[in-house]
Amino acid sequence: MKIAFWQKESFIDYPGKISTLVFTPGCNYNCGYCHNPELKEFDGKGINETEIFEYLIANKGWIDAIAISGGEPTMQIGLKDFAKKAKDLGLLVKLDTNGAAYTILQQLKNEKLIDYVAMDVKGPVELYPLITKTKLIGLRDNLGKGISIISQFPESEFRTTLCPVYNNGEPRWMTPEEIGKTAELIHDWSFHQGKSSYFLQPFKAIEKEEGDEKFLRENLPAEFYETPQKLLKECLVEAQKHLPNAKIR
Repeated sequence: MKIAFWQKESFIDYPGKISTLVFTPGCNYNCGYCHNPELKEFDGKGINETEIFEYLIANKGWIDAIAISGGEPTMQIGLKDFAKKAKDLGLLVKLDTNGAAYTILQQLKNEKLIDYVAMDVKGPVELYPLITKTKLIGLRDNLGKGISIISQFPESEFRTTLCPVYNNGEPRWMTPEEIGKTAELIHDWSFHQGKSSYFLQPFKAIEKEEGDEKFLRENLPAEFYETPQKLLKECLVEAQKHLPNAKIR
């Protein structure tokens, strides 16, 4: 599996566990607020997975899990083999995904290779083309299938970043009503429906040169540097109408 970057220890990426964190290159979306924009067209040397597994073997008993993030890991042909190697070491495996590759997610679930899945649900269906800058055919059903499968893993969560949305060249914040629609989408497709974990995440302006220039701090009006707490709380109220377990992260 191609690995662009590696963080040997993380105390936050797998809830309640000490994990090692790998980032895979490439993504099928082009979200302007992405905080790993350098992974979209990564052409560096990367990390040899042998080095990672040697580290994990040497630190068995200290590292509990491995978290696979990106980019979009489901684009990697070697994802299943990588996850199996981790499972064979007795490690828990967490996957961060946008949920688009639901057939691959189904295979991972059937083969019991992933213990925890976190899906980024970008917003309500109608905002996906604006946020991802991608034309998506059969979007609602494909998103729904991804949500349904992910909700059936041993542990799962859904999350949405309350980002600025550009329409007609001007930014605006995602609205509480739009977050309510997003939560409703998750509720309607989730195997657990109202019991699904849902997190609202604040947007923070990008400061990396590789990022979308419209989302760079230097190009944004000050009111769009970070999602206002008031808006987060208003969005949480709407989200909890459909997903009572919704929280602000």
